[in-house]
Amino acid sequence: ALVAEAAVPPTPRRATRPTLASKKRRLDEKSRRSSVKRLRGGPGDD
Repeated sequence: ALVAEAAVPPTPRRATRPTLASKKRRLDEKSRRSSVKRLRGGPGDD
């Protein structure tokens, strides 16, 4: 039973497009992260 199950190759993954909501979530997080990193630098040269 185990050997027969292992002999069957797994079905290949099918590439799908990311949803609009997931794209928006990713970009929101990206902009939040960039603002955190921008503030981390401290005061500029004066």
